[in-house]
Amino acid sequence: MTDVRKLIDNASEKHILRHMPEAYVRGFIDAATAVYGVQQLEPTLQQKFHLPDDSKFTPNSYFQSAAELYVQFHLATHPMVTGFAIDKQVNPPKDVEAYYEVNGTRVALEVKCPVERDAPQNGMLVRTAGRVPDHLARYDELEALLREADPSKAVSLGQNKDNTLKDFLTSAHSKFAPASGVSDLNVLLIACGNRSNMNDWFLYMKGQNGLFTTDPFVPASMYELVDVVVLSNLNTATGGRRNTTIGRCEMCY
Repeated sequence: MTDVRKLIDNASEKHILRHMPEAYVRGFIDAATAVYGVQQLEPTLQQKFHLPDDSKFTPNSYFQSAAELYVQFHLATHPMVTGFAIDKQVNPPKDVEAYYEVNGTRVALEVKCPVERDAPQNGMLVRTAGRVPDHLARYDELEALLREADPSKAVSLGQNKDNTLKDFLTSAHSKFAPASGVSDLNVLLIACGNRSNMNDWFLYMKGQNGLFTTDPFVPASMYELVDVVVLSNLNTATGGRRNTTIGRCEMCY
C-alpha cells in the first residue's frame, strides 16, 4: 500500500503540504485514500498533487486539485449519497469531477478553483464586480483620490473575473449530459477562496449584464445545462494562506 505520509515527507520545501498543520496533513491522507482507492492512489497523487515528483508543482494547480478532492471526499463519505463515482463520463468523452445519487436525483458536479490575485504589499487592489460602464475612467478617478489620501500606498486594478465565470459555466455545460431530465441535477461549485470574494462572484452572475440576468453579456444558451452554481470559500479550507481548517465551507446559491 502506498505510504502517502512518506511521499509528503520526501517532497521538497516548495510543496504546500510540507508547511501545513498536522491535522491538515492527516485530513489530506484520509481524503486521498478514501477517494482514489488503493490501485489509483499513487498515480493520481502524482498527476494531481505532484507527489512524489514535485518538479512541476504550482500552488494554483494544488488548490484546484485539493478543492476537487475535498468535495469528492465529502460526497464519498456522506450517508445519503449512493452510486458515487469520480471522473464519470456523463457526456463522453468528457467527465465530471463527481457523480452521485440522492433520493432518486442523479447529480453531476464540476469543481472550479479560480486564480485570485492578492493585493500588493503596502497597497490596494481595486476591481469591479459586474460590468461597470466606463470602468477604466472610474478607476482613474478613484486611483487619484486614493493616492491623494495616502501617496505611500500603491493602487492597482484587478482583473474582472466575469469572463472566467463564463468559461467555468461553458466548460461545465460541455461536460453535462445533453439529455438531462427532471431527475438530473447539474451543479457547478466554485471554490472562491477568501469569503469576501464570494460577493464579487455573485455579482458576476446577478450584477449588470450578469450571466444569470435577463441581459447576460453572452447568450445563456452557452451554459443552459448548468442548473445550480454553488459559491464556496473552500479554496481557503484546502491550503490557502488565510485559513487551513479542513472541511470548513460556507456556501450560497
